Amino acid sequence: VVYDNKEFLLNTINYLLDENSLISLRSRSVTIRNLDQTTIKENGLVIKSIALVVPIFVIILVAVILLSVRKRLYAIKHEIKS
Repeated sequence: VVYDNKEFLLNTINYLLDENSLISLRSRSVTIRNLDQTTIKENGLVIKSIALVVPIFVIILVAVILLSVRKRLYAIKHEIKS
């Protein structure tokens, strides 16, 4: 109910632009599925571990790649100046 003015304004603009297909698409609702509790109990530790380790690994990997690229570029610029 909070976003009624926003919906009204969007519907008005779409009507004026003659975009009836957009109005019919926005009127559909999205259903959110609940998580399966048995799967959470069985695989909870694995999922939490993956959620913790993967981002850290990606950050470290990106840092190593950036450092190696910067080292290589600095070495090339340093050789040119010498």
